[in-house]
Amino acid sequence: MNCLHLAMKICRPYLVSLIFICFSLFSFGQQPDAAAFVKEGITLHDEGKYAEAIEKYKQALKLDPNNENAAYELAFSLYSSKNGKDAIPYLEKLAKSPSKMSAGACDLLGSIYDDDHKPDKAIAYYKKGLAADNTYQRLHYNLGIAYLRQNKYSEAEAYAVNALKLDPNHAGSHWLYAMINFNQNKKGPALIAFCNFLLLEPQTPRAQEAYPYLDKIFNAGITPGSGKTSYNLTLDANSLNKTGTGSIEMSLPLAQLADIELANKNIGTPVERLSNKLTSIFKIVGELKNNSANNAFFWTFYAPYFDSLSHSNNMPAFTRIISLTAYKDENTKWLQEHENAITELNNWATSNQHNIN
Repeated sequence: MNCLHLAMKICRPYLVSLIFICFSLFSFGQQPDAAAFVKEGITLHDEGKYAEAIEKYKQALKLDPNNENAAYELAFSLYSSKNGKDAIPYLEKLAKSPSKMSAGACDLLGSIYDDDHKPDKAIAYYKKGLAADNTYQRLHYNLGIAYLRQNKYSEAEAYAVNALKLDPNHAGSHWLYAMINFNQNKKGPALIAFCNFLLLEPQTPRAQEAYPYLDKIFNAGITPGSGKTSYNLTLDANSLNKTGTGSIEMSLPLAQLADIELANKNIGTPVERLSNKLTSIFKIVGELKNNSANNAFFWTFYAPYFDSLSHSNNMPAFTRIISLTAYKDENTKWLQEHENAITELNNWATSNQHNIN
């Protein structure tokens, strides 16, 4: 479960910034009020000055003990400074509130208990948050992570799907969906989701951990044979028969064997061969998308998107971007020399959206 801890990030509820805009209109030329202290605290928090931020929030609460924004931001800074347990009283009060702060408070409480290795309490708070606001994307995402950590894959996948439908451009949710499928040996969906994650987040520590999964997926079942250029192929019957993506599972090692043969003949660079390999897989996914009765979300959300990509002129730029961590110097140079290709890929991504129905 590498780097799942990195996938969990807490976001402030959106209404906070709107409130600041309104209050700031009235605070000019006056003594600092609670909203002004909260605004100063957020600035300090974003600079990593958590202790100073906490003091600002406490000043705000002295002026206005019922200020929910101050209470949430205080809890958030306590959590960020590794003092999450001290945040619990503030969050428990907010979790009982009928306001929109309730869902965010439950999300942060769930993260605190998840970090404290109390998954049942974490899940309970995540679900309480969803009862308050079922559209809160982060709650679905964090619930998926919590269930994945318990190897409860069906529950994890259900929440990952919800998270992706609510925000198709949330990189972490693609990572989550990929890991859920990889752990169930559903290599086709895992490969596609990892590619989507890397397109959105190509140069982070998570990307460095994600890219090797592409090689793991392509090389699964391939072992050296008796000769220098011979290989044995072992296919997982369960993977072929039960995932609903059997043809993709079969095509992955076959594409890799073809790639190995080209590499032995020094034909193409690794990135060029990867581009050709992925193009063939994406096209197979496209051919199958209208015939599959299983794994409906994969076929409606991912398959059309990557089928469209495979038939565009954007595969070279796409491959350079998703493999940046593996071939940094080569890909950076190529991307600098092909700025138009990046623009065209961005234009394609803008005009081609995932189907969330």
